[in-house]
Amino acid sequence: MKGEIFMSIKKLWVLLGLFGFVFAGMMMSNAVAADVIEIKVASWYPPQHPMFKEAYEPYAKTIEERTNGQVKFKWFPGGTLAKAAQTYDAAKTGLADMSMPMALWTVESQFPISTVIILPFMTDSATQVADLYYRAFHAIPEIQKEYAGLKVLGFHTTELVNLDMKSAQVKKYQDLAGKKVWPGSATGVKCLKLWGAVPRMTKIEDLYMSLQRGAVDGCAFPWVALKAFRLTEVTASHTVLNFTAGQNPIVMNLDKWNSLPPDVQKVFEELAPSIGLLVGHVFAKYGNRIEGALKKRGDFIYHPTPEQKAQWKEKVMPVYQDWVKQVNAKGVDGEAILKKVQALAAEVKKNPPKPAAWWGKSWQE
Repeated sequence: MKGEIFMSIKKLWVLLGLFGFVFAGMMMSNAVAADVIEIKVASWYPPQHPMFKEAYEPYAKTIEERTNGQVKFKWFPGGTLAKAAQTYDAAKTGLADMSMPMALWTVESQFPISTVIILPFMTDSATQVADLYYRAFHAIPEIQKEYAGLKVLGFHTTELVNLDMKSAQVKKYQDLAGKKVWPGSATGVKCLKLWGAVPRMTKIEDLYMSLQRGAVDGCAFPWVALKAFRLTEVTASHTVLNFTAGQNPIVMNLDKWNSLPPDVQKVFEELAPSIGLLVGHVFAKYGNRIEGALKKRGDFIYHPTPEQKAQWKEKVMPVYQDWVKQVNAKGVDGEAILKKVQALAAEVKKNPPKPAAWWGKSWQE
């Protein structure tokens, strides 16, 4: 009898020991889980966009690796958490921890000084715009103030924008007279009006049907996005102007940023100068491929001569004058800022930055 009691007590202690071991394991697992910082990321780009595989995902992977797995990204691409026009509010309110990218081009009126970066024909490539954006943000306090309440973690744009028409062939700006064109941004609206077109804005998600049904005759769109949104299916004529872009800063909710440990913040900030440059290089690679494929398909593709492009540019110079007036009305010296940005743009063209080591090789042709 005593032996049975002893064995029962022994079994009880074994069970208690096992329970303690399992409980300790659960506590350790929960502690590890609690240490992982989840970053909920809203993106309006569709998941098939090259940016995800060759820019955003490598960026996220690099951050996860440099933080030893402390940071994990949870993606909501294709507007599943926030549509393009909602990415600013999503980051500001905390609906998303990050907007990658924030579609600033949908809320240009709230960032009037930042739009100096995308005045028509200011730069020659998306990489140049990203570099200019980064430099201007850090050099001009008036631009920084526009992002109060957000943490900016990267600076890139769309590719530079071309004119993509359903069928009309456009060689000179006069050929746009009366044509209904989706402008993409407020800057696009101003340019199209000066060229004689009729801007027709609709949700980007509805643009395919608008082109297909003839509600619009064309759109101001960059190559890679044209393919990603399947607009190559409903356009057959392209005028390569590279005249402006849509600004896409990468932003984080400020409360989320302030909650991050300093060592994690440092990792994000280390990548801020180069993420936009990577995006620009990826755009260039795929833009060249898409243009080549459309040319092979038989699309009309026209590159204006330098003399013709000068005429296109001269016609939209009032956009510069309007920008200065608009900024001056807010009590800011628009002329001084414009001169500063133009000087920075000249530096960017002369001194292109070198590729970052974390990019790998995928961005190259």
